[in-house]
Amino acid sequence: GPFTIFAPDDKAFAASGVSPASASAAVLKLHVVAGIVMQKDFKNQELTTIGGDVTMKKGRMGVSLNGQIIKKPDIQLKNGV
Repeated sequence: GPFTIFAPDDKAFAASGVSPASASAAVLKLHVVAGIVMQKDFKNQELTTIGGDVTMKKGRMGVSLNGQIIKKPDIQLKNGV
């Protein structure tokens, strides 16, 4: 660590057509970034996760990861965000 984890909620899983129980390790790795990344650091960019690149966008609704809004950013944990 530290790591930044984008923890998808049930609505995000439903929008992607994947259930939380059936999410593969490859899908979950797309939600983990090495290092601490706070909301203020985001801009429209490609972001490299441990599972590959994802698209980050910052706009009026907040920050989105591959089209899904990040609802509760910057929740600090012992080993990252």
